[in-house]
Amino acid sequence: MTFQVIAQTVAAQAMATLLFALALRRGIQTPKLRPVPARTKRMRD
Repeated sequence: MTFQVIAQTVAAQAMATLLFALALRRGIQTPKLRPVPARTKRMRD
């Protein structure tokens, strides 16, 4: 694996972690408005 591939993988993981953290914060602020549509979208994909 080249350094570029490793860097891209780390960047992708960091972005996913940030998005997940933001989703958790929004989910905590608005408990039952957002989580259900997100789950259904994941199930369809």
